[in-house]
Amino acid sequence: MPSILATPAYAVAHRWRYAQTQRQLGKACLWDEGRGLGLCGDWCVGHRVKSAFLSGLELALSVLEG
Repeated sequence: MPSILATPAYAVAHRWRYAQTQRQLGKACLWDEGRGLGLCGDWCVGHRVKSAFLSGLELALSVLEG
């Protein structure tokens, strides 16, 4: 996965204490180009905030690649 070097202008954290993925999808995201529909989230590759961010990034890249 790509490395991100960026400083956010604003950041807020919310902890989901009991939300931990039991079984991961095993892919960074799901993208159906024909339907223009994508799914992403921490449940795809882990259960951490970093996992959710990277999953969203991978979906964005998939959309841009068409």
